[in-house]
Amino acid sequence: LGGVNIPDIHACVHMIRGLVALSRGDAALADQSAAASLALPGTASDRGWAHYVRGRAALLRNDEATARAELIQAAEAAPRSDETLLLNTLRALLQARDVESAHRLSARLTTTAPSLVSLPAGPRTELVRARVLESQGRSDEALTHYALAANDTTIGGDAALRQGRLLGRMGRMNESRTALEMSARLSPDD
Repeated sequence: LGGVNIPDIHACVHMIRGLVALSRGDAALADQSAAASLALPGTASDRGWAHYVRGRAALLRNDEATARAELIQAAEAAPRSDETLLLNTLRALLQARDVESAHRLSARLTTTAPSLVSLPAGPRTELVRARVLESQGRSDEALTHYALAANDTTIGGDAALRQGRLLGRMGRMNESRTALEMSARLSPDD
């Protein structure tokens, strides 16, 4: 995106550059892009994504303290409707070993995000609900939703893999092995 001639008048342009930089492992460019995004007027979502980019860049540098601070700011800035940002921030908080902030964010996801509560029935919804429930430590409920999502041909492999990992952490090794074998059958190339 650096060579694309787009006027840098929107914060989201810098944020997108930052996300691309993260995907390439370039923490310095990600930081620079996030700082440029925060310097411009933007939406709450733009600010949240910029802090998320800075937090992820800090994780690339193994700076967990900065990562936690930026990710908390991302969670605070994120609008309720930006579930992609909220779920990515939740995942990054767990990577930064900030379980307390991750629990607060996961509670916010299930209690205040009306679109998460009212998502249409289907395997993708079940997978999202399972991930949120797992992040809240509600393992038995999460397993039910993972099992429902595992029946889908497009995302079943991912759901079964997550289900198998959770069962393993719960010490239920035979069930874990069965779920992991199902994941391998559904996603043989992964």
